[in-house]
Amino acid sequence: MPNRRPIRESLAASIVVATYNQSDILPLVLKMLTAQDYPGRWELLICDDGSQDDTFQVVRQTSLPPNVEMRYLWQPRQGERRTKSRNNGLLNATGRVIICMDGDLLVQPDYISKHLSFHTGGRTVVYGARRWIFMGDLKPGETLESAVDFFTSHENEVARLYSDIPFQQKYQHTYDWISCMGFNFSFVRDSAPILFDEALIGWGNEDQEFAFRLKERHGYVLNFEISICSLHVDHRQEKDFLPMRPTKHEDIVQCLRNILYFRDKYSYSEIAPACNGIGYYELNLKHNEWQVARQPNFTPEHIQSSLNTFENWLNRELVK
Repeated sequence: MPNRRPIRESLAASIVVATYNQSDILPLVLKMLTAQDYPGRWELLICDDGSQDDTFQVVRQTSLPPNVEMRYLWQPRQGERRTKSRNNGLLNATGRVIICMDGDLLVQPDYISKHLSFHTGGRTVVYGARRWIFMGDLKPGETLESAVDFFTSHENEVARLYSDIPFQQKYQHTYDWISCMGFNFSFVRDSAPILFDEALIGWGNEDQEFAFRLKERHGYVLNFEISICSLHVDHRQEKDFLPMRPTKHEDIVQCLRNILYFRDKYSYSEIAPACNGIGYYELNLKHNEWQVARQPNFTPEHIQSSLNTFENWLNRELVK
């Protein structure tokens, strides 16, 4: 049982930032975070999953306004352990509301104010949206900061950026926990920490499982707020973008393990959409490796067939 930590009423919010080797964009992320218009006291928890770059120096050199406290929480790199890294922040958070975000998310000055404005009482989860800004598409001589300034000051331009919004709107009234993504959400902190499931490692499902558990086991109400929309920084060009992360066999296998784990953990509930991610992948029989599917297929029959294929493949690999 995690230690109970008192809720410090004097701190309105704890911002938990998950990062790994993002020292190139972290200065701008922190610059925009520390320029928030919220006047009350809040804390910033930088949760580092074992970076080998200059992340610590970036954090150390960040200037803070007088109403902000900051802590740097590092763990050794032992594979991608985002759930454990985020839990380092959740276990140390002392604000009334916890806001979770990724270390490559750029936020507007009213980011904290907007999140807090929706937490007026009760057990609530507020999750926002994001749009992509692709560094590979910046014009010659254009900086990330100048591009962000341009998009945030031209609503018609920012509306053209790639976004998760259609996906989130698709599920917000049916499976709202699916559209609650870990890059930008907040919840009212309980007296006993509610933590991410550290059995989920690598990429995939950890945020959906956390949101599902907040709703089904802890009685939280989930609310999608499209107005809390931030910019996600991607180093690629948009033409190279794929709507999934893992592309290497080993990473895909771990992602699909997460899907099976989630399915089996909540086998008593209707969580079928949480398995749809397997539709992006297929087994290359010639090389006995999982790869990005040439033609993604999300029909229920194909998803079930792919789950069976992966489960049988995994069982065979385990006995080798």
